[in-house]
Amino acid sequence: MPQRRLLIDLENVPTSDYNLLPEDFLVMPFIGSQQESVPLAFIELARAGRLEECKVTSTGKNALDFHLAFYLGRLSCTDIRR
Repeated sequence: MPQRRLLIDLENVPTSDYNLLPEDFLVMPFIGSQQESVPLAFIELARAGRLEECKVTSTGKNALDFHLAFYLGRLSCTDIRR
């Protein structure tokens, strides 16, 4: 079964209980350069191998949004189901 991904813009999405997601989800939080902390829920996901952090070091208007859009485009090209 293909692994599903959840891309999260942590600058705009409130904390949630991501551990309630089905086990085939890989959680990909996009962390802005100005963010100093991440939700504690990510610790359990990391232990289970279900977390892929994307730290954005660029600053500027919509920098995190552009990174998220890029990753989404790249994933849509590499994960096309036939």
